[in-house]
Amino acid sequence: MTEEDLKSMQCTKCGSSVTKGKIVKFKCSVCGMEAERRDYKVTKRQLNCLDNKCPGNLEVVHEEEYEFCPICKDPEHPNIPLRADRYPEYFEKTRGINAEKIAALDLVLVAPRHLFRMPYSLHEKTALASVVLKKEEIDKFSPRDADPMKVEIREFMPENEREEATKLLERALQWQREHDEMSSKRDEQKYSQMKMKGEGFGEIKREEIKDSMFPGPIKKLLKGLADGKKRGLFVLLTFLKSINYSPEEIAKIVKEWNEKNTPPLREGYIKSQLDWLFRQTKKILPPNYSNKNYYADLGILDGKMDTKNPVGDVARAVRKGKREF
Repeated sequence: MTEEDLKSMQCTKCGSSVTKGKIVKFKCSVCGMEAERRDYKVTKRQLNCLDNKCPGNLEVVHEEEYEFCPICKDPEHPNIPLRADRYPEYFEKTRGINAEKIAALDLVLVAPRHLFRMPYSLHEKTALASVVLKKEEIDKFSPRDADPMKVEIREFMPENEREEATKLLERALQWQREHDEMSSKRDEQKYSQMKMKGEGFGEIKREEIKDSMFPGPIKKLLKGLADGKKRGLFVLLTFLKSINYSPEEIAKIVKEWNEKNTPPLREGYIKSQLDWLFRQTKKILPPNYSNKNYYADLGILDGKMDTKNPVGDVARAVRKGKREF
């Protein structure tokens, strides 16, 4: 595309960029009556002649594009838009390059992370080969030159350095370590400053709770899971929020728990679930023990529990601790 092709037209009355449409012209096959329609979608369905007395059909004789302002109206016909071909004095080419036209171009191939075909591999539809060219041959290239039966094989691999793959791997691992450390610090700072929305179980105060008060199923859950980790995460999150743990504490416990899972859940999923939890304003208790899709199915429930919900076990332990004290 030339620079002129990449310029757009603008309406000088309102400053809007022009929009393109299509005019379809018809002619009756019998009486010869002519008609035109704007933005008509041509289909196989035939239109009857506009003259009710004529038995003929309207046939498409011409299609052409036109440019118009989507806001301004024709001075003589208020029901139709202002067209550039009828009123060129109201339109002008914009200076510089139109970004929308640039964005419409297929620039994927030159993106730094785009994968392109292995040299001399064949295209699955055309069966043409991905040939290796010199810089000065690009302008003269024709698809006929990619005929796999006529292609000249050339060396295309660059000269390698000794142990360069090892160096690349070392740099990648170092980058990952530094990235993980920075990400972990950002998360700690984020959750330490965050305030929990909504309230937990009103009877329980955080300072009265010890980890030893957690019921057996929660203790087993905290040892990590091989299956059902997403369900386990939901139980853990709702349980900790219900007993009034802070966002920073919940994030830390969940991170340590996920490291014990085989394999761990993805960090992105963990973060999304934490953010979801901290946005909730209503009370969300963990599932009851009777919900077979959770504790029994995860293999962390031993026998029948004395309470309906793990939060009830903690509340009971807190009350018992107060009496003993």
